[in-house]
Amino acid sequence: MGLTRKFRLPSQAARIARNGDHIQIDAGEYRDCAVWRANNLILEGIGKYAHVRDATCQEEGIWIVLGGHTTVINIEFSGAHVTANNGAGIKFRGGGVLIVRNSYFHDNENGIMGGNKPQARVLVSNSRFERNGKCEPDCAHGIYLGHIQTLKIVGSKFIGQMVGHHIKSRALNTVIIGNTIRDGPKGTASFAIDLPNGGTATIRSNFIQKGPRSENHMAIVSIGEEGATNPSRGIIIEGNVFMNQNAQL
Repeated sequence: MGLTRKFRLPSQAARIARNGDHIQIDAGEYRDCAVWRANNLILEGIGKYAHVRDATCQEEGIWIVLGGHTTVINIEFSGAHVTANNGAGIKFRGGGVLIVRNSYFHDNENGIMGGNKPQARVLVSNSRFERNGKCEPDCAHGIYLGHIQTLKIVGSKFIGQMVGHHIKSRALNTVIIGNTIRDGPKGTASFAIDLPNGGTATIRSNFIQKGPRSENHMAIVSIGEEGATNPSRGIIIEGNVFMNQNAQL
């Protein structure tokens, strides 16, 4: 689909999508939101990013994902803002698997957000999150996943989130490997990584920088500050590089 094709907008494709479809979206800008209900979908931008922006569905997100297994590839999300101040590039409401690859989330309230789905799994790889976040009054983040089974983030970049955390996970198992997480000179993020309910975690081989404008002077990584209610098979933090440029930390 694309601006010169029969189906010009992602929302049009979403309305007719069937289980197992591979939907290709031409590079370009789409001021449009979509609700994806079918299972086993592949949603792929072709060429440069397919950029969906400045529209939200159901006061939740630019794309709302309800399906059981959805893969998002090469999509750019920006300008997700809603009345409750927690709009998301992707709002994941499905109970299965969400895979996000080679995608870009910027200037949203949340990059990716998902609620409590105990069997759900989210994998993010080779993606970029920049200038997401807000706290009015509750906080939004680069990535925020509720009580799910697994959140895995590999080979991605988190740059200059605002006020909220770069990564917040209530998952039973959180894996964060080989990423760059930087406040930079202007970012005001709170924690780089927040696992407020504990759980099993692997944080390995990341570069993490706490910037001079960070609004939280307590820590770079926080685990269990709301009560370690998730069962844990252990926490591994190894091979990371931490840089502190916040004089009050």
